Amino acid sequence: MDEMLDAILDGKNPAAVPCEEKVSEIPAQFTEWMERNEKRVEDAKERGTLPYFIRDNERVLNPPTAKEIAKMRHDARTQEQVNAINRSWWERKAVCHFGKNVLNIMGGISDVDTLALQEALKHPDLEAIKTEGIS
Repeated sequence: MDEMLDAILDGKNPAAVPCEEKVSEIPAQFTEWMERNEKRVEDAKERGTLPYFIRDNERVLNPPTAKEIAKMRHDARTQEQVNAINRSWWERKAVCHFGKNVLNIMGGISDVDTLALQEALKHPDLEAIKTEGIS
């Protein structure tokens, strides 16, 4: 516990401190208890009276799907972040389009080496596409 407090005071992540008593997997007895008491747990959830040990560990007991995680991440974005993502997408699209156009025009000229541009377009490296497209 002292190590975790020291990490917090030093501005570090306390979760990185090793914990001897950390539970890394759900104990079999708990899983069996949950199965035997499934109906009671569902009823308690509907009433809003889930026991703390279930409520506090909901993400461990019922981990969210990839789609749910993505939705939470998207819902948490500010309008500025959404706009920045959109701008980046449009820039990436424009740069790739530019690179392909240069390749279409210059690719037919025998004394012009377009290999680096072709490689940059395979692994969309925007800076390399810009550099190779204008050189």
